[in-house]
Amino acid sequence: MNMEVTELAPAPAQVKADQVNLQVNLQFLINVRNIIDISVKRATWKPTELTSVGKLYENLDSTINSAIEQVNQKLNPTATEEVVDEALSSE
Repeated sequence: MNMEVTELAPAPAQVKADQVNLQVNLQFLINVRNIIDISVKRATWKPTELTSVGKLYENLDSTINSAIEQVNQKLNPTATEEVVDEALSSE
């Protein structure tokens, strides 16, 4: 068998995961959070892994809640003003 390499492709650049921004569907994030919920309830994780799983869950939950808040703001931009006004008037 005669094999000849004429040119090597350049090595891909090293990219850190935290340097890449992706757009993902909010439902995808909710589904991942639900999978974590179910997995924890079924004792899928080892106790030593729970800290990492918890941090991931909190990050997902925060991202989901922030996205939902942004959507609600776009749908009803005066809602926040009403909540603030109501809180100030009750003092």
